[in-house]
Amino acid sequence: MGIDVFGVFQQRKEGRWSYLSRYYDGRRGTLRAWLGVDSYRGARRTEIPLILPLRGLPTDLDLNEPVGTKSTIENVIGEWGHSWLMGTEIINSTLPVVNLKIWIPLDTYNTWDKSSNPEIWNELDPEWQQDEDVHYFATPDHINENTYRVIVEYPYDFSKDVEYFIDEVRQLIALHGEVRFVYGFA
Repeated sequence: MGIDVFGVFQQRKEGRWSYLSRYYDGRRGTLRAWLGVDSYRGARRTEIPLILPLRGLPTDLDLNEPVGTKSTIENVIGEWGHSWLMGTEIINSTLPVVNLKIWIPLDTYNTWDKSSNPEIWNELDPEWQQDEDVHYFATPDHINENTYRVIVEYPYDFSKDVEYFIDEVRQLIALHGEVRFVYGFA
């Protein structure tokens, strides 16, 4: 089980915000981090920059507005960590590029050009030094006969991981004008 994003898109209609569509994402940690929640045992796991700090719910949100025939906005926006973003804030935000600490199998490291995305890699667990195989890890300047996992920092472009969400927001803006995304986590 993990942390999921729950929210609604709203459109401005007749001077007020009204329900447009429901949103759910339980698969992608990058989106979660970009929207405001990226924790791992109480600490931030990555340095993905937030679009904006969490703001709480908008003051003009009608929590009792129907969503479909059996629910309300209050029931579909998550349980905690509420916030909201205008569609333009989402599409104009800085796309996340972060230096990740990763490990690469030694044979992959030896053939890697040191600039492109390595063919095989894994994010380095924050507690990797407690791993029973810690003696098999090394940085490039400390590779020895026991090394089979090389630790490097790699500038990873997370934009492709949130592209689908940005595209959805762009489509909603094209169809409905300015939109607002109200969300939370559960």
